[in-house]
Amino acid sequence: MILRLSLTITLAILSLASDGVSTPVSVTAAMLGCLIGSGFFTRSAAAASIVLIIVEDHNDLIALMSIAADAIALLLLGAGACSLDELVIRTRFSAWRDRA
Repeated sequence: MILRLSLTITLAILSLASDGVSTPVSVTAAMLGCLIGSGFFTRSAAAASIVLIIVEDHNDLIALMSIAADAIALLLLGAGACSLDELVIRTRFSAWRDRA
């Protein structure tokens, strides 16, 4: 949960710090931050944030590497127990378990 929060805050800062020229990048960073913060499609949003880093200007490489490290860790570890992904997956698998 702390990893999700860290990546969400970092993407929010990236969204606010983007200049007017890169409006699609700013909006994409905000949407990815909302998805990761809520824990919905977490691994997909983490993979998309890695792609966003590749597309983004490389003016502040240290900040972008921080986002990349958080996104890779979140991609590998998943959302955690306190997320919408866990709620959806647990509900789906418990429904399948009841059928058997």
